[in-house]
Amino acid sequence: HDHDHDHDHDHDHDQHDDVDLVGTPKQITAFLLGFDSPLYTLQVRRNINQYKDEALLAIMPGVTLRELWEMLSIVEKILLLFSIVVVLISLLGMLTSLLSSLNQRRRELAILRSVGARPWHIFTLISVESLLITGLGCIVGIALFYALMLLGADYLQSHAGISLNIALLSSYELMLLAAIMVAGFIVGLIPATRAYFYSLADGMSIKI
Repeated sequence: HDHDHDHDHDHDHDQHDDVDLVGTPKQITAFLLGFDSPLYTLQVRRNINQYKDEALLAIMPGVTLRELWEMLSIVEKILLLFSIVVVLISLLGMLTSLLSSLNQRRRELAILRSVGARPWHIFTLISVESLLITGLGCIVGIALFYALMLLGADYLQSHAGISLNIALLSSYELMLLAAIMVAGFIVGLIPATRAYFYSLADGMSIKI
């Protein structure tokens, strides 16, 4: 039976060689089997994996893909954690920079008060400044993200067979950006509050 099947397969191969195949394959590295019965699928899988005369491996695509996605979801969570740490470090850096420059800008704030600026004007200016810094960081990050996608798409396609789908930001990504903006605004309230009290303490005098 096996010989007859092989003969028929060779005959079909000769007929459709120019149509179905490019070149002449020297060996079969993988093939797909389909069964009507799930139980029979499990039995064949076990028999192939226990076959000692040949190094064969039988996998079920559905199960294997589910395990792959579960593993990738763990990697995605780790990358998200790293991103959160980077954002927190960046916000702390912005906070430190604003606080350290605030003492040097007390004369500037007093001049603003002398030309009619209210303390809450000073508060708003500093908080908006931190919001603009955070927004600029998000815009630069998005631009770098798309630039890397465009530059790496051809390389990944040719070397790894991975096709990148370059699309607009998803609702999840927009939600993350919104969370970063809110965090930047909250962090900016600290130097803004200090500037508010500086403006009250210094009054409208520019002799600091």
